[in-house]
Order: sequence, then structure tokens, then C-alpha cells
Amino acid sequence: MANVNKFLNAGASLALDLADPMLHKRVTVVGSPRVVTGPGNGFNSLYFTRSSTEYLIANQFSVYPFGGASDFSVFGFAKPASTINPATDTNYYIVTTGVPVVNGWFIRLEGAGNYRIAFDPSQSGAIQIVRANNAWSLNTWFSFCCTRTGSNGRIYINGTEVTYNLKQNWVNPAANTTFRIASDNAVTQPFDGALSPLIFFPRVLSDTEISRLHNNTFLS
Repeated sequence: MANVNKFLNAGASLALDLADPMLHKRVTVVGSPRVVTGPGNGFNSLYFTRSSTEYLIANQFSVYPFGGASDFSVFGFAKPASTINPATDTNYYIVTTGVPVVNGWFIRLEGAGNYRIAFDPSQSGAIQIVRANNAWSLNTWFSFCCTRTGSNGRIYINGTEVTYNLKQNWVNPAANTTFRIASDNAVTQPFDGALSPLIFFPRVLSDTEISRLHNNTFLS
């Protein structure tokens, strides 16, 4: 099993091995997500079943590094379930902090027939979403990285930046808010599939760093 602490030593502010039983003692585990084989990067993963409403509440981690004007990057691996229907406009939330469109942000997969991934550091009264189409496939592992700096947001899939629409004038997300993995804040559109690990950096990662994370050479 890979040692998630190595990412902390390499500058990450938070690194979560979702399959680690020690993590499950620190967070609130809702439902019974099961440990399954990971994407081949030394980690196992945690499989969340949407129909059973399975997710993690990790509010104690909400301040790493998401408050105020902080730049940040989020990297992880995901494997959407084969049962997802991409022809619908349903969303599948990977991570949410705070309340979208009020004081937080989210990363989610979207249906609507085009396999979208969306990243939104929200602001009150408006949705500011960066999207990329054709970003994922059913039952297939992929890596994602979302970066925020000032009013700019970008999405990377499998180590490469993908098409995005740039939004401006984001309000800074609030600190000390709710933090959920594999669900939205209202628990109406949870994730369906496998996730792990999730690694958070208090800065914007370079293209080279994101590629190395995808290729599992970041720590070498």
C-alpha cells in the first residue's frame, strides 16, 4: 500500500487515502462503501454506490487549503460506475466543500450525453463553472486535476489540460465549512463508482507536476 504521507512531505496540504481504515475512524462514513482495487498507483480505492447513498463527511479537513483567497489544486483518480446513464442531466459529485453558489466549491461529473466534468468555486447568487466535455468513460479509471488561482480555473484529465470555459470574478470560498467526499452538500446527487486517492495542494500545480501525478512519478 502506498504511503499517503509522502505527498505531505512533497508539499501537499492534505492527502487522503480513501481506502485507509485509519481515515475511516477520523471521518463519518455514511453507508457501507467497500474497498476495491485502485488504478494501479499503489493505492486501493473506495467504491461508493449511489443507490445506497454512500459518502464521507470530513468537516475537520475543510480548512485545507480552501479558505479565503487561497490558490489550490485538487488531484485524484476516479472510475465511474458502469451503471451511470450519461444520457441524463444527472450530476455525480466527487467532492464538495461548503454550499455551492453560497460559500463553497465542488468537482462533479455531469451527464447530458457528453461525459462532462465540472469544477466550480462558486459565488453567492451565481454559478461559475469550468467544464470539459468528453472527459471520462464508464467503468474506466482516469485522473483529474482542478486548479484555482485568482479568478482562473482549469481542468486536467489524465495529465493533460482539456478544453475549458474560463469564468471570472469568483468570490473566495469560505473556510470552516462542510466537506463531503462522493456527495453534494444536500446529498441528492452522490457519486457512483470508485475514488482514491484525493490530494490537495495549497497552490497551483504546474503542467509538469500534474503529468507526473498522473504517471505516478511525482514522488520519484
